[in-house]
Amino acid sequence: MSAHGAGRLRDGLNWLIDDEMFADLQVHGNRRWSLRLLAVTAVIWAVSGESGLVERFHQALVVVSAWESKGLGALTYQGFAKALVRWTEVLRPRLLTRLRQRLQTVVHAIGDDTAGSCWRWTARGSPPRGRSLAARNMTVSTRNGELC
Repeated sequence: MSAHGAGRLRDGLNWLIDDEMFADLQVHGNRRWSLRLLAVTAVIWAVSGESGLVERFHQALVVVSAWESKGLGALTYQGFAKALVRWTEVLRPRLLTRLRQRLQTVVHAIGDDTAGSCWRWTARGSPPRGRSLAARNMTVSTRNGELC
């Protein structure tokens, strides 16, 4: 990945995921991962073009550690998987809500015909090998202004 591409990815993920999303959480114990970096790593891991889970993790770790290392937790796939199991039920709804909010903002900003609609994020299985986020299915549906 070029430096320009990495910078754009970082900017996009920082636009989507920030510490404010998790500010209301009371986290106890010896937690090595910051929730923001866990979420960022999980997103990169999920859309990676690598075929294996461990390879996806290593790719995500290389990308994220190039940006920052403070708050980056266990540097093993097992540690990452353990943190992800622990925090998925907290991360998932917050990430989906934020993604919907950000996409709505973009739609409103460009004045698209879908400005009164809501975005529904539907992941159908794994994307084909070599494809990433574009392979996911994103649809727009209108429900009287209700957020999907």
